Amino acid sequence: MRWALSILSLSLLVVSTALSQRVAIELVTEQDTFLPNEPLYVGVRITNRSGQPVIFGQDEDWIKFSVFGQKRMPVAKAGDPAGGGIFVVPSSSRSIKWFDLAPFFEMNQIGPYTISATVKVKQWNEVIIANPPKTVNVVKGVTIGEQEFGLPTPIGSSKPPELRKYILQQVRHPNQHRLYVRVTDDTGFKIFGVTPIGTLVSFSKPEFQVDQVGNLHVLHQNGAKTFNYCIANPAGTVVARQTHEYTAKRPVLAVDEVGRTVVQGGQRKPLPSDIPPSLPPEKSDTTNNLVLPR
Repeated sequence: MRWALSILSLSLLVVSTALSQRVAIELVTEQDTFLPNEPLYVGVRITNRSGQPVIFGQDEDWIKFSVFGQKRMPVAKAGDPAGGGIFVVPSSSRSIKWFDLAPFFEMNQIGPYTISATVKVKQWNEVIIANPPKTVNVVKGVTIGEQEFGLPTPIGSSKPPELRKYILQQVRHPNQHRLYVRVTDDTGFKIFGVTPIGTLVSFSKPEFQVDQVGNLHVLHQNGAKTFNYCIANPAGTVVARQTHEYTAKRPVLAVDEVGRTVVQGGQRKPLPSDIPPSLPPEKSDTTNNLVLPR
């Protein structure tokens, strides 16, 4: 029995290796360090050397992911991300598809995780194994500030406002520091969202304020003379992002005469990464674009 299984495993490896010489599958990420509950985007990079166009995505399950934790233990899986539809990779070209694995795998414990994937090529009735697997690390962020707030309730409602909490966390990546906003209930156990809002210089002391409608405003220095200004809503989604430059005065958060939270001082610098867009979007060579905050 063991002999038969060994022969079968060897046969599958030979088929996958031979196919990978024509079509190579790689797993990539924009970063290797993540917070618990943070969106974890994995790019499936497909390089076609077969000499003919290759079709992917005819079936929703054309790609399957697996994740292993410490001691090679499989991570609990709640399903597979949507396949994204049919697409073609021409010969002698490369394409990439991005998938957020966070909603489908329990990767909330601190430590390393290994991600693997298999890709079905229906036109050849063959399967390719992504090589090599991708390893990422889930780490605990450093909390640098938090603020409780109540969700606004309709006028006349007798229900008490729901309490939530904004938590600013800093994570040190190999070449940069990155700032995140985490939104939880008032106990800190229920997570509504974890979102990266940008890089910051090591000496930056972020300013943050909750406005009248429950949105979080964050201003922090991300360059020698530039500041990142973001607004996050109670679901943890970034709804606005701007860059402001240091001029005669340093940009600061303030409240204007009608009670709105605004940036005073400095000068705004329009960029393609602004939310809402203020300039045409940056060009990308990916099949489906992934825009990460700067």
